[in-house]
Amino acid sequence: MIQRAGSTAVVVIDGTRPTLASTTRIRDNTGNGVHVAASAIASGAMVKVGDLDISGNTIGIYVDVGNGGRYMQVADVDVFQNLGNGMFFRSAPSMFRNAATTPPLFAQNKVHSNALDQIVLAGGTYYVNSPTDACDAAANAVYCNSPHLAYGIYSQDAASVFVKHTSFEAGGNGVRDYSFQGGSTITVTNNCTAITVCP
Repeated sequence: MIQRAGSTAVVVIDGTRPTLASTTRIRDNTGNGVHVAASAIASGAMVKVGDLDISGNTIGIYVDVGNGGRYMQVADVDVFQNLGNGMFFRSAPSMFRNAATTPPLFAQNKVHSNALDQIVLAGGTYYVNSPTDACDAAANAVYCNSPHLAYGIYSQDAASVFVKHTSFEAGGNGVRDYSFQGGSTITVTNNCTAITVCP
């Protein structure tokens, strides 16, 4: 387990060592649980974040990859009970590539019970889908939104977001399941069964 109070637990990562962690718990940091910055990633590199439980941090996962064709794979991550957003991604190019041409790179994640928006996707194009393009064990789940003015998935800063085969708190039809800032878009289709009970 990685537990480093008073700082960000993991600051990463370059293209020669793309796997962040495996079956690791990252918790109770006053900074971000995981912080991935463009300066640490070679242009054209793929950074993989997976098999993590992340809780009790300011933001669970914060990623700012900027320009340069950097891509992310985030899979099998449970992000919960962080003090701010569960995940915050900022990207100028496409961050998660289209499931129609490559395997989806954001899959089998559970993001829930965080104090602010569960997932914020800012500036860029994002594809969120199950690897099998179906509602199955690999689909993403975004639920247990804060009772305050928080959303499951929020698109901002001119982002274009496409979400398929995802479980939301209200089945993808609730006013808090997803939203967008003016100038951004979010398209949500083929929703999976709602998750109405918080763990």
